[in-house]
Amino acid sequence: MVVRPKLICLDTATWGNLARDKDRDAAAQELIKRLSVGDVIPFLSWHHVAELIHHGSQKVFNERVALFRSLPFTAFLKQSQEEAYIGNIIDLRNAEISEAFRDPAADHFEIIERASGRITNGFASGAVLCRDNEEWWKFYRQNFANDSQRRGAEISALVHFPTTDPSEKVFARNQELRPLDEAQAQFKKMAQILAQRLKKDVKKALPNPESVAQELMRKAYEEGVVMYKDRTGGIDALLKIYGVDRERLPKNPTVADVGDEAVFVKQLSINEAQFGLPNGALQQVIRKEMLPSWIVWSGLSRALLKLPKAESGNLNDKSIVPFGLYLDGLQVDKRIRDAVRRAAQTAKLFDVLQRKLLRATDYKGLYMEIDHLANT
Repeated sequence: MVVRPKLICLDTATWGNLARDKDRDAAAQELIKRLSVGDVIPFLSWHHVAELIHHGSQKVFNERVALFRSLPFTAFLKQSQEEAYIGNIIDLRNAEISEAFRDPAADHFEIIERASGRITNGFASGAVLCRDNEEWWKFYRQNFANDSQRRGAEISALVHFPTTDPSEKVFARNQELRPLDEAQAQFKKMAQILAQRLKKDVKKALPNPESVAQELMRKAYEEGVVMYKDRTGGIDALLKIYGVDRERLPKNPTVADVGDEAVFVKQLSINEAQFGLPNGALQQVIRKEMLPSWIVWSGLSRALLKLPKAESGNLNDKSIVPFGLYLDGLQVDKRIRDAVRRAAQTAKLFDVLQRKLLRATDYKGLYMEIDHLANT
């Protein structure tokens, strides 16, 4: 009888620690041996790899690649190409979209079951994984990693401090445009307030909080000017800029609803391009509420907003956690674990994730949890 191995997703901090400790710590060595048995296989996404290879030290990078190379078994979402093939959240969502498009009435759990094979389709030894991907990792690290890390930190910080009330009703009555000069002054003041938040309420300081805040508010102002140019269109003129169709919004939508739809439509355009479809084609069938990974991604976004400080890793974590829906075990840090626990009180998908969370953070505890998972 062939038994499918269990798949687990370890936190990037654990991978980094294992790479550092594998030649000097007995507990780390035992955990790596346990991961080499084959009944429980570590699963990697591009988001794990990207975070691990961002490190500025060449020595640390080499240690982490050496750890991956030493593993007899790895699992991942495999893209179609022969090299540089470890998939990401967009690939995961492609699989979900395919199933939702095929059967728009399918519920979340049906989509998870049907899409699972396309999301956990990659298996290779660590040596083969590195042979096929290491050249891309080095190229990415040299040419893109710093800019990607900087931009990710900026986005994580900006979404943490909304400049308008997310609960405000978009189509509330008696909304009048203030005079343009007053709007300009208001946007300038909002940029100053945002810059202050970026200075004092971001866990890892941004190098240029003032310019980040000013650029965001400049774009927001320029987008908002359309409502002055097209006073008959009003808020609908602004929605058009964001690519948001009023018919896709819930009844009495809030600012947060519009923001969610704008983000989803922008991400959906990437899926459309990968499917070779014209822009807007998937919007005819696919709504964000249909996709399990979006429910987790957006729910985690809302939960993280309750934290007092923005963290640069939030964006990456939101892309990693949805993979847990398709795996047997998921390790996250306390910040994400608490966010999942809060969201699980009202959302079934988060309850599923919560039951898959690995509790241990030390090597011995993880060894025991993996052992237990293998025998259940």
